[in-house]
Amino acid sequence: MNNAVVVARPYAKAAFEIAKSGDMTAWLKAIHLLNTVANVPKIKEILYNPTVTPAERLTIIMQICDGQLDNLQVNFLKVLAANKRLFCLSAIYALFQSYYDNYQQIVEAEVYTAFPLSEKQKQKLTISLEKKLNATVQLTEKHDPKLIGGAFIRMGDRIIDGSIAGRLKRLAGHLNLKESLCQ
Repeated sequence: MNNAVVVARPYAKAAFEIAKSGDMTAWLKAIHLLNTVANVPKIKEILYNPTVTPAERLTIIMQICDGQLDNLQVNFLKVLAANKRLFCLSAIYALFQSYYDNYQQIVEAEVYTAFPLSEKQKQKLTISLEKKLNATVQLTEKHDPKLIGGAFIRMGDRIIDGSIAGRLKRLAGHLNLKESLCQ
């Protein structure tokens, strides 16, 4: 597991708990802004530069975010700076987004297919996944010609492999197992 994620987890949880008791949309927007700032190459360099003090890092981020953060969000940023955790902003964003999606019962699903799906197929797949997961599904389609046909669906750490390539691999594994049992 990424060290930044481990370090970021308590901060992301704290921010999310504050957001739940206040304006969730404002917090989501603020955490997204901080992630965007943290991913600017020059800012990323500053966040990881040991010669730049936490106070200097905070000042730079505050100048960039000029007036776009409320007092609680500024205090959150100050706590991160005081604890030398500004480098975790991207991990905090990813975790916060995950907590938000879970709270809103939103599941992001990536469907990989050999050929593009029609709108009707996407709709049917989305409805089917929503019934199965009892959540709102946000479907993203990606293409992979190596799948031959069918679909491979990834939802976080859950996978549904209905691709022809996947079926062929399972069949080959099954045949190899039978072959080794016969020897």
